[in-house]
Amino acid sequence: MKTSKRLITYFYPYKVRIFFGLLATAIMGFSDTILAGAIGLFFDTLSKVQSLISNAKPIFLEQKIEFQNYTFYSITISDNDELTRFILIFGLLIVGLAVFKVTFVYAREYLMNSTSHKFLMRFRRDIFDRILLLPMKFFDKEKTGNIMSRITNDVIQLENSLSALIQFSQNLIYTVVYVTGLFFVNWQLTFLALIIFPLSGIIIKFFGDRIRNVSHRISVNIADITSFLQEKITAIRVVKSFNREKFEQDNFKVKTNENYRLSLKIVRLIAFLKPVNEIFSQTGMSVMVIFCAYQISTGDMTIGNFITFISLVVMAYKPLKGLGDSMAVFQKALASANRIFELIDEETEREIPANQRIPIQFAKGQVEFKNVSFSYNDNDYALKNISIKVAVGETIALVGPSGGGKSTFINLLPRFYEIKKGEILIDGVNNKNFIFSDLRKLIGIVPQETILFSGTISENIKYGKLDADDKQIIASASAANAHDFIMELDQKYQTEVGERGLQLSGGQRQRIAIARAILNNPTILLLDEATSALDTESEILVQQALEKLMENRTSFVIAHRLSTIQKADRILVIDKGSIIETGTHNELIRKKGLYANLYNMQFRD
Repeated sequence: MKTSKRLITYFYPYKVRIFFGLLATAIMGFSDTILAGAIGLFFDTLSKVQSLISNAKPIFLEQKIEFQNYTFYSITISDNDELTRFILIFGLLIVGLAVFKVTFVYAREYLMNSTSHKFLMRFRRDIFDRILLLPMKFFDKEKTGNIMSRITNDVIQLENSLSALIQFSQNLIYTVVYVTGLFFVNWQLTFLALIIFPLSGIIIKFFGDRIRNVSHRISVNIADITSFLQEKITAIRVVKSFNREKFEQDNFKVKTNENYRLSLKIVRLIAFLKPVNEIFSQTGMSVMVIFCAYQISTGDMTIGNFITFISLVVMAYKPLKGLGDSMAVFQKALASANRIFELIDEETEREIPANQRIPIQFAKGQVEFKNVSFSYNDNDYALKNISIKVAVGETIALVGPSGGGKSTFINLLPRFYEIKKGEILIDGVNNKNFIFSDLRKLIGIVPQETILFSGTISENIKYGKLDADDKQIIASASAANAHDFIMELDQKYQTEVGERGLQLSGGQRQRIAIARAILNNPTILLLDEATSALDTESEILVQQALEKLMENRTSFVIAHRLSTIQKADRILVIDKGSIIETGTHNELIRKKGLYANLYNMQFRD
């Protein structure tokens, strides 16, 4: 119920459209009700005329349209001409009602379906907007495939189910209108119908709960399959290199078999719901017909009223039955909606309250860590009591064994993670007092694994500054030693880089990333092993570009190749979350500590 109510709130901005769409549905149902009454009146009149003719009496009758002894309208037929006129008027009424009804069909279809598409557009935007605001710890623990499944499969499931929700609301309107019409015809029999037909509602509720539960398990299974596919396709070289095609085929078979088993369970539930619902509905119809026949035999109901009542019951039967079918599909939508809301409800990165924010007028780039400690899991500390002050324009190199805390160190500066203890100051101001957009605008990052976006080289460089012109893009590429190789490509700056930039070599991708960072013009620079995966020629070009990028900027450099950091102003040796050595290259060599050991291991003959 909570999920249903929340889902409905997404329709609230479109309440006017929905109101007029449902109003059009009600008018269509109302026209059907009038038609049923007109048919009953017509056959009641013909029945009375036939009785007069059979008894050799002159045609004369007064036909009243009444309810509870109140006459709304009276029709008098005294000869054959008036009978013919009555028949013609009835035929015109049928045509008129059809035209009247059709005029509202377009309005209903347009209003309801356009609302559905607006809803989906807003839903997708809300999901993506939320994802972009989630902290890094969420992406660390959540599989990419699972996130993708919620954005794609669950939204598609919801999209497919929206038509069922629209159909459900329309069927509900039709049912209300037809039942109201039944009250006007015979309120006693209508009460009987309202006792019999709700039994199908109990059946719907019983099956609906089970369908929703199984649907949730299917959504989780699809997310697992999506994650599996994303992971294996991305690592297809590894799969092939170890000859694990058959192994992965067997794994995928297990996952798809589980999906088939759960889907078959849904199929069985829905397949069983329909005939059970049909039995209850048909039984209700039969009971109605029997009671109507009994009232005709006792003179409490006319043939016309019988025809009108049964016509309305038949009309009400289809939407009433449709309520069950639509509800079964809607239960599947609720399962998907619940998974989407779980994502939307994830806690986002916390901005500093407005009254505590400090705007950045001009940043120099002084950085200070004051007794900083950080843990990913609230137990084991990745960094412990880190204290260091970095001057404006100083280059700090971070070295040490893998897992020692180097990447964690630089990830705390842009607040990808929140520290547990201590402070990180930029120009003497706690970085928590800046809003994220201002803080991250100060910081440029060139990661070890360079990721480019699908699109052109120009678009990827421009990502560093969206309003940059062609001159600025070319200047940044030139500074990154990328302009020459770009101009050798057929499409030059308009060359498509492919998914994740894989149409370019590793060195080319890295230089594009450096150009992107140069264009951003950061005050503080973070380099995470930016040359570790490059060949010698590419490394030289990239290193030259990095040196240009680091000029007059406060820089933090992580490097496993110690030859690339010998010119650093200071080197921090980090191991097990602590700074165990600090100094220049020559100073650390003379200390003969961990740095000297690492250096000797790399350059041993």
